[in-house]
Amino acid sequence: MNVLDYISRNEDLKKYFEKIPDEELVKHCKLEIYKPQNIIAKKGENLNFIGIIISGRALLLNEFENGHAYILKELKPLSVIGDIEIVSAYKFSACTIEAINTCTLITLNEKIFLKWINTYHSFSINVSKRLAERFYESSNENGKYLAYNSNYSLISTIINVVENTLSGNVKTNFDVKLKNTRKELGERIGLNERTINRLLLKLKNEDLITISSGKIFVNSEQYLKLKDLKENLQMDRRKKI
Repeated sequence: MNVLDYISRNEDLKKYFEKIPDEELVKHCKLEIYKPQNIIAKKGENLNFIGIIISGRALLLNEFENGHAYILKELKPLSVIGDIEIVSAYKFSACTIEAINTCTLITLNEKIFLKWINTYHSFSINVSKRLAERFYESSNENGKYLAYNSNYSLISTIINVVENTLSGNVKTNFDVKLKNTRKELGERIGLNERTINRLLLKLKNEDLITISSGKIFVNSEQYLKLKDLKENLQMDRRKKI
């Protein structure tokens, strides 16, 4: 499939690029493929393109001087990368973006992106709408993130790891071993190993995970319990906010 094939088969992409001639799309839009754990954008480095994820998923990470990398969110298909940096003229990536699985992106050079904004009114409106949606979503998510406690963050991370291990295809019966170490789990949510160990022991005692020979396992029944607990914690927190 080429760029036009992807755009023509997706209503959101057709809307985003409406009024832009096919020859312009073919000439300037490219397909880029990133393998799992490849870095799509690195915090602090020059970002001279926008990218739209058309398949696969990626993590939006914020890295700090202490070496910790905190997961801010998961980027799914149709997420746009680089538009905020380019429109704001900062040009340096605000966060690191890492592919979870194989990601295919439609990419567009910074200069062409800005040229299209100035040339095509509908494209300018669509870019503005996407930016506004992102800012609203970010404000909403930041409020939720501040309200989440450590237990919720760990449960969410374990659920994400299980789903990523199964590539989103959650089977009826499974027993997944988490590949992540306790240190890696802590780095994802900004907690030290001591706190992670305490929370994992609590989950183990509640039969929400299994720990054997130091390894963490989650079976299908425990996964469903974790999902229910996550939802209950969300509801409890909403009542308090």
